[in-house]
Amino acid sequence: MAEIAFVIMQQRGLNVVAVVDEPVEPAAVFMHQPVQPLSVLPRLAFDQVVIASFKDHQKIIQQLRRHGVPSEKIITLSDEEGAAPSDGPVEAALEAPDVIAEVHS
Repeated sequence: MAEIAFVIMQQRGLNVVAVVDEPVEPAAVFMHQPVQPLSVLPRLAFDQVVIASFKDHQKIIQQLRRHGVPSEKIITLSDEEGAAPSDGPVEAALEAPDVIAEVHS
């Protein structure tokens, strides 16, 4: 799923500013982008964070919030029960020019 979301974002002309994951494997790369730890989030300028995973959205959202990402900037790609209030379809994320793809394998 993350690969599909990433390709769609690129096709729509969005600037993927980072790919983050936790934990990060040494020298990890996703779709030609270096995978960075969540700790880089406070230093990045972005409009949305797209959670491109079907796994445990609540845990991922909590991790993002702990790293200073406001709930209204977090977008999930599925209808997982109890997801963040700002969740929406991928189209909402595709309106933002600068996004971060959050990848959990």
